[in-house]
Amino acid sequence: FFFQAEDGIRDFCLSRGLGDVYKRQGKQCASYGIGDFISVGLLICLGYRYDRFTKSFVYYLVSIVGFIIGLSVHLFMQSYIHSTVSMILFALPCSAGLTFFVSYRRNQLKELW
Repeated sequence: FFFQAEDGIRDFCLSRGLGDVYKRQGKQCASYGIGDFISVGLLICLGYRYDRFTKSFVYYLVSIVGFIIGLSVHLFMQSYIHSTVSMILFALPCSAGLTFFVSYRRNQLKELW
């Protein structure tokens, strides 16, 4: 008899557990949603707007550097640890945390936020 598993592969096998089905599936990869980029993009826009208001170029760069750090951590987690968590879990805290830290050190925390 031919049995069809959930993944559509037909095998001649009387009994096969679900473990075989999931072992034969491809690697999981993270999908990026629009929310992953909008939340960080809004923070970058906030930094850009504040920099234009104060005629400086600090918070725009800080938020972009934080985004790059968060994206790098996400890609490391996805590539080497095979974790499929959302990018927003790394990119937003890195970007917002670095922006928060720099604004605190420059005594501009109330003005920026």
